[in-house]
Amino acid sequence: ASTAWHLGREALVVHVAPRGPGAMPLRPGYLYVRPQRMHVRTLQSQELPALLSLYEHLHEGQESSPTQDEATPAWTEAILNPRCRYFGGYETDVLVASCTIMVIPNLTRSCRPYGLIENVVTHREHRNKGWGKAVLRAALEFAWTSGCYKVMLMTGPDQQGSSAVIGGGSPLEP
Repeated sequence: ASTAWHLGREALVVHVAPRGPGAMPLRPGYLYVRPQRMHVRTLQSQELPALLSLYEHLHEGQESSPTQDEATPAWTEAILNPRCRYFGGYETDVLVASCTIMVIPNLTRSCRPYGLIENVVTHREHRNKGWGKAVLRAALEFAWTSGCYKVMLMTGPDQQGSSAVIGGGSPLEP
């Protein structure tokens, strides 16, 4: 079974992972998900505690997340900004992946904005299952519908897994 989701200027076909004896093998380049278990949406204001908990997996062993009281002013500003979105990937009702995108006004390229994606994180127990790509695709959909002419993924020099999130020969461009 498969379902086509329209994402900006591209179509992403999500295939249900085959199971059981005699199931066809998985095909490279396809994103496989379990039915009704992977859900990606914009985070809501009350989800700051879940996001801060997930951020413990972003820079493991390097820095701790701020407390909810420390983070609330920045979170409130971000949530109220129409050019900022936090996307979350949920397995059942648990936040297991997230990324942030900012759409930046621009005076070149016919005044078309550009997007910056930052803080892509997947919970350690849910990595290598397509969650990173799923939240990135949601961020890209937001960018393309906002008129962005390009989107840049920001990574640090110590982000060993970031190439795996976007690699695999499946470009995330329109």
